[in-house]
Amino acid sequence: MSGKPAARVSDPTARPIPGHGVNPIVSGSPDVIFDGSPVAREGD
Repeated sequence: MSGKPAARVSDPTARPIPGHGVNPIVSGSPDVIFDGSPVAREGD
């Protein structure tokens, strides 16, 4: 992705809020696909 970090739907993400733990990304862009999965973009 142009040398920038990319996150995809189902990639794990950690919240800095105590008790939230690690959760998968659940939504992404229907128009941008990376390695077979929709890309999660800030604001989508």
